[in-house]
Amino acid sequence: MKSKGMWRRKIAIRLLSKQRYFEEFIGAYGAQDRSVHVAHEDPSTEATQKLPKERMFRKKSIEFLLLLMLATHQLAGEDKDEVIYFDAAASLPINQEALREFMTVAQLDGNSSGINPHAKHLEKIEKQAAQVVADKINGQAHQIHFCSSATMANNMAILGVARKNPGCHLITSKIEHKSVLNVFRHLEKNGHEVTYLNVDRRGSVDLEHLRRSIRGNTKLISVQMLNSETGTLQDLKTIGKISRHHKILLHTDAAQAFGKCDIDVDDIGIDLVTMAGHKIGAPKGIAALYIKDSSRLSPILFGSGDDFFPGSKPTELIAAFAVAVKNFQWNRRRIAENFAALGTELAKIDKVYIIGHRLPPEKMIVAGIMLVSVDGVLLVDVLEGMRNYSFSAGCSCGGQERSNVLEAIDPEDKLPSCIIRISFSDTQEPQQLIDFAQQLKRVVEQLRREKSITKGCQQDPAASAASTTSSYHHQPLSPDTAIKILAEALKERKPPGQSDVPKI
Repeated sequence: MKSKGMWRRKIAIRLLSKQRYFEEFIGAYGAQDRSVHVAHEDPSTEATQKLPKERMFRKKSIEFLLLLMLATHQLAGEDKDEVIYFDAAASLPINQEALREFMTVAQLDGNSSGINPHAKHLEKIEKQAAQVVADKINGQAHQIHFCSSATMANNMAILGVARKNPGCHLITSKIEHKSVLNVFRHLEKNGHEVTYLNVDRRGSVDLEHLRRSIRGNTKLISVQMLNSETGTLQDLKTIGKISRHHKILLHTDAAQAFGKCDIDVDDIGIDLVTMAGHKIGAPKGIAALYIKDSSRLSPILFGSGDDFFPGSKPTELIAAFAVAVKNFQWNRRRIAENFAALGTELAKIDKVYIIGHRLPPEKMIVAGIMLVSVDGVLLVDVLEGMRNYSFSAGCSCGGQERSNVLEAIDPEDKLPSCIIRISFSDTQEPQQLIDFAQQLKRVVEQLRREKSITKGCQQDPAASAASTTSSYHHQPLSPDTAIKILAEALKERKPPGQSDVPKI
């Protein structure tokens, strides 16, 4: 009969034979001896005899190695590859055809701003891409201006109108993206008056407030088409009618909506549209601004080439953007199925609230975004319990500021402090959402049993800082942290013969 020590040694060598365990073991000890690598390549008994025991088994104990494996992996949770991605509103996975197009065009010589044959070829690619994007919103190719991000497009649209109309009055909503809100706040400090429209608890803009706010010198209304936190789809067609009636420019940040919603700039009455590539599978670093009439804006950047975004164009990114636009499909039926599956399961958790859930389905399910508040738990504890999922989070406790969206939809701060955003694509199955909700239920119920939160929602500064990150992605413990955990575990070891080695 084989001894326990022999079995433990075999388990340890098997762990070392796996690349992920081996690399962290080497990282923890800084071992450089070739005999260690031999053991990894051939985990046989003969090879393992070459292992430098003074390095690998510092306390001459196989338990030490096993505990190290546990500290660096089992205590850290699942591998990153096994984390399920529910943060589609932040960015979608890159479309493989778009990636191939990027790699192909990136190998072409030239600069599209030149006059030689290479430059003309690149310029042709960019014009074809502009036509693809324009067709998606019923615009024209010359009205599409490529830039590096939706943030830049928003800045150009708003600042361009403000510069053209010094001291004018501007209107936006309280739930806009920071790349819109911060521009208006800047303009307020520089001679412009801004009205921030109220929204209801579901995130819909108050249209009566909009009508009352219009003045004789109002030159721009900027309202996000699809909110990135609540997933609420605004009634942009009605807003468009109001803006056209008063001959006011209408800008919409459609970064979340582009490709997912049917956008017809003429039918809706939009003058400026912001679009982002990485929201539909293009590489990050490419976006576009639709400008219906460029004479109604003043440029804020100067150089050669494009009047509004001068400089050399990233032709490979523009080409990839166009391919992503062509290939992007958004199965609303699947999104609706996922939304219903998640909502049904979350309703089974006591004191869990789905923000905006009472909106008509057509205003909620388009984006595949669900904003959920959970009462009676700390956000940092939920993140830890749900570490095999990647989703967005925010917290109003611990002295941290809430997002402008939460401030607007919950001005009296009545919502629970633990708020998470789950966003999914049409490539994910309803069962994945059901599994997520069921695990969340188990985690929340356990945390409540353990009384992990006080009525005042107090937590230490480190936890507060951790909870303010926009998206949580699990990271394995560092070797230093693992060794600290290991040292504490070794202090509690039983005398020889009574050791209780964890099973792997």
